[in-house]
Amino acid sequence: MTLGTDFKGGYDLSPTLQESSGLTALMECIVRRLSTESGALADYPEYGEDLTQYIGTAGVDAASVEAVVSDQCYQEEEVDNVIVDVTLTGETMRVDITGEADDEPFELTISVDALTVSAIIPE
Repeated sequence: MTLGTDFKGGYDLSPTLQESSGLTALMECIVRRLSTESGALADYPEYGEDLTQYIGTAGVDAASVEAVVSDQCYQEEEVDNVIVDVTLTGETMRVDITGEADDEPFELTISVDALTVSAIIPE
């Protein structure tokens, strides 16, 4: 399977409708999944898991969030393998994803607080 193209933007579309491709497009798709509320897309009820919902929630542990993130990553058909490491610190979360897609390695770090899911995605 070949990594495709998509409109640029991890959280919102580029105002000029630029496209991204390859691993950049894949990482943007993963960030969108992890900032979209589960069930928000009527035709795709399994799409998304807004990580902000886990901030400040009693009983949430790193292992359960790692499982959710891993599941969302594997829903992107290009993803072959991922290792997810979650660090919960008070009112923030750091998610480190190391993976492989179409035999290409990628690394993605996502920061989460009660309001935002953010990442720096290399071009």
